[in-house]
Amino acid sequence: MTSTRMLIYVLVSFSLVFISCTAQQVGSTTTPDIPMPVETFTSTPASVSTDQPVRQPTMLATSNGSIIYDDTKNIVSVNPDTGETQVLISRDELKFILGEDKSGESYTYGYEKPIKIDLSPDLKKAYVSICASLDNRLRCIFEDYIYTLEDKSAIKLPMPPDTYGVYWKWSPDGTKLAGAAWTYVAAAYQLTRFYSVGSDGAALQSIDSVNNGRWQIVWHPGSKVILPMTFITNFQLLYADGSKQEDIPIEGLEWDDRIECLAFSPDAAQAAFIIRRDLPRDHDWLYVTRSNFTGLSLLTEYDIDSRYNCNIGWSPDQSFIHIGYESDSRAETGQADTNGTLPPMDKVVNVQTGSPVETPENTHICGWSPDGNLLYENKSFAGVEGGVDLLDPVSAEQPVSLPAGMGDVVQHCPIQWLKEDPGLNIPVGLPSPNACHPGEARTDEDESAASTLPPVFDITEASSSLSGETLTAVFTMREVTKDLAQYATPGVTNFFNGWDVLIDIDNNLLTGDQYGTEYRFSVAVRPESAGTPAAMGSALLQYDPTVSGSYLKKGNVQIELSEDDKTLTLIGDIPGITSDARIVFLSRVMNNVTNSVIGDHLCD
Repeated sequence: MTSTRMLIYVLVSFSLVFISCTAQQVGSTTTPDIPMPVETFTSTPASVSTDQPVRQPTMLATSNGSIIYDDTKNIVSVNPDTGETQVLISRDELKFILGEDKSGESYTYGYEKPIKIDLSPDLKKAYVSICASLDNRLRCIFEDYIYTLEDKSAIKLPMPPDTYGVYWKWSPDGTKLAGAAWTYVAAAYQLTRFYSVGSDGAALQSIDSVNNGRWQIVWHPGSKVILPMTFITNFQLLYADGSKQEDIPIEGLEWDDRIECLAFSPDAAQAAFIIRRDLPRDHDWLYVTRSNFTGLSLLTEYDIDSRYNCNIGWSPDQSFIHIGYESDSRAETGQADTNGTLPPMDKVVNVQTGSPVETPENTHICGWSPDGNLLYENKSFAGVEGGVDLLDPVSAEQPVSLPAGMGDVVQHCPIQWLKEDPGLNIPVGLPSPNACHPGEARTDEDESAASTLPPVFDITEASSSLSGETLTAVFTMREVTKDLAQYATPGVTNFFNGWDVLIDIDNNLLTGDQYGTEYRFSVAVRPESAGTPAAMGSALLQYDPTVSGSYLKKGNVQIELSEDDKTLTLIGDIPGITSDARIVFLSRVMNNVTNSVIGDHLCD
């Protein structure tokens, strides 16, 4: 929302109230130059043992941490012990800040999907992607933003040229993002290049072309390198700054063994990955290596439909690996499995033995609790949510109780389960960060209005004071005259020029009217008509939530006009107002040359 758009809408609607009273060679075994902690080079490779480990879950000392949960309307933090929730990101607020998501109007989606939100590793920011507009074939053109949770601000990420969207992914340190850009060539979806960008929206960097249609990437823990799943000599290493790239052949694999998914262990010393081959087609192999991709060990292999995408999650103590299988849900590709013909599937593997862990039927594994239990989602045969439960992967027969406050709140897979509460200070509602409050004064540093507005409507300063619930608002103008005819636009009788003070009681843009206003002082100058001299009138108006865009008159506003001080003072009583309220000062005037409403504004 721009201040200009807000101003014009407000000026027009407020006047109507008065009128109507409303690269290495293939086969090389050279170790790639991957930046990583020193200890990752000295750790021993994973090995398969026949001994069953005895896992002692690490219990949290004071609490069960915090669960980050997406209830489709909000991203919330849930206390699993008490069930208390804190809203971290509101999609309604994002719509207000960024504009409406148009996925419901698109050909590619055809339904209103939840706005995509991906939290940064430290949870203080989020990558947000919206279907901002549609092309002439009604396909989504996306806009991407970095949203800061604690001040509810957003910066727009640059979009590479000729691009419809980018599959951005956070670096482990949260300072950068990287991903594959995509576009359409005529009717065909096409991946183009990998890019990186700073989390501040700066330094968009082209890295390399996307090979073989493989858009998935994994960041190395050092946050300098991305690993696209390109299956050229197994896969590639690309520096995020575009300075270097290498093929990564892995000794013990064939050069064309495709790596489908990969994840580094919590201590960054190991990597686990799935490979697929053309023959046999529907079969996966799970390997573990050091994080520099030496010391290869095969953990297990099994048949699986090759149409699945996969993702890997290590247990906190690195004793188990979960592989989640889901179909491609990207509607923009034209090949998404929107009918659910491939239901989610899961594998859980013991790292020491390579043996599978039996999990309950009709469930979907969500991931790991901080103490190393498997969190899974119950599904009925109709696919209806049935809540979540916990499973000890060592003793699958042994039930694990959910924390007391979790069951009623968390009904499907959460985003994350943290050891501790993130401790974020998220303001309630959507306050205006640069708001004016009672007792403050603001001068107009933008002189652009001076050349286009009559001097009597050019605001040079705005100030206010509060006594109990009585608000005094003062406009200082470039000129003031008591000759009210000077305030009318010649030849215009269907629009009343004047001034408005918007009062947002709780400084929350999501309450009150569409701009957060609950009350307003409104002053209009009725032009001379049929011998009746020009007159100034006022109203104290209250927003009526029962009728969209409507206000109810609650009384008049005291008006004081001073030629010497060049001020217009408005005084009125506002129920419930405090020094935390937000105040906006506006003037409005009809331009009879352009037949448009113009005006000045402060504090919006």
